[in-house]
Amino acid sequence: MASSTTSPCWSDLPLNLVGHIVGMLPSTSDRARCRAVCRPWHTAVRHYGPPARQLPWVVLSDGCIFTHSDGYWHQITSFPDGAVCVGSSDVWLALVCTTDDDDNKKQHTYLLHNPSSSAATVPLPDLDAALGSVPDWFLVRKVLLRSGRPDDLVAVTTNHSKYPFVLIRPGKGAWFADRDTTTNFERIVDVTFLGDTLYAVTWDEDLASLPITFDGDGVPVVTGIERVILRRPMDDYDFDAWSYGDEADHGDDDELPQVDNNEEGVDDKAEDDDDMLDKEGHDDQPSSQEDGGDEYDDVEDDELPREGIVYGDNDDGDGFFCIMRHLVESRGKLLMVIRQLQWPSSGPCYTGKVDVFEANLTTCTWEAVTGGLGGHAFFISKCFSMSVLAYGEEIKGDTMFFIDTGKLFNTRSQTSTKPRSAFRLESSTWVFNPELVV
Repeated sequence: MASSTTSPCWSDLPLNLVGHIVGMLPSTSDRARCRAVCRPWHTAVRHYGPPARQLPWVVLSDGCIFTHSDGYWHQITSFPDGAVCVGSSDVWLALVCTTDDDDNKKQHTYLLHNPSSSAATVPLPDLDAALGSVPDWFLVRKVLLRSGRPDDLVAVTTNHSKYPFVLIRPGKGAWFADRDTTTNFERIVDVTFLGDTLYAVTWDEDLASLPITFDGDGVPVVTGIERVILRRPMDDYDFDAWSYGDEADHGDDDELPQVDNNEEGVDDKAEDDDDMLDKEGHDDQPSSQEDGGDEYDDVEDDELPREGIVYGDNDDGDGFFCIMRHLVESRGKLLMVIRQLQWPSSGPCYTGKVDVFEANLTTCTWEAVTGGLGGHAFFISKCFSMSVLAYGEEIKGDTMFFIDTGKLFNTRSQTSTKPRSAFRLESSTWVFNPELVV
């Protein structure tokens, strides 16, 4: 009698191997399908899978994502055709689609997209109405969701000096700051929510809250600025960075206080920071030629793009540096991260120094943070920054991940590890994949 052989079943695979393989899948939906194969696989993912919070994905403007779990690039299959990623907030990507109208002017359509689900695409017609027709050089700097839900408040900052800040409530309408408002929103370099309150930091390192109310139709309105921290006392030669308006007698427009992103000693060759490192990790020095050359010749002075980044020459004459400021919410506190990025004459850029300050909302002062980040890790990018509780081998406490250098910066020792992967500062952002629920 011939002996019968039984083919091995998928359920017979070693459980630790199953858990490891499933943990490397970039798609949450794929992980869910694996858990549903059979009871042993469900058990394997529960007991041997990765911890719930992993390193976030890195998303480029074209919809490519880099997953640290496997070190590979993937294309988001649900990424809409013709879309460009311009920002992120938690698990959501901010996208823009550009078309030419009948007058050959570019029209922009804005969307929120959740890459973990092909069905989760939310149009933002209120933002289309506010920022649908803009110059070619226009850039969205940040898109921030207050509660992580696309139907709640969305704050948008841009590089346009005339329309630097927009606040929308999807389906209700938009409020945007422009030249005619009495508050100089163009000095804002970063914003974040602390609870329901929106805070902003300027390149003068002032901190302010932006009170938000709603009109009778539910449209959000910023009623003014409540200054919380004044970085340095004003003297007779300073002007109030926050308030000047039509009610004041300023004369002609060109007599208004001029906003200048640069400080004394700026290297003109370093006016653009959007080319840092590409996918292959090549070093690209910022260049005024890459800034568009004569692209802004026909642009009015009050519309010039703003960067919010300070450039300067190094004292030793070896290259230059730039200073970037980020506002991060962590453990119910507001922290300002001041980073000095060094650009030597030869070699790749690197983080030379990082200072962290906590906003004391009682004494209205910035207080230096010297004892680490409370066991948290900061993921810093120009488009989105976030603090997460660190545990395991992937996310270490008291560290910062800078997306443009790909290095892990230890805030206690002020040292960096070797780079994992480096990406372009302007065209890359973090997105936090949903936690693995089993």
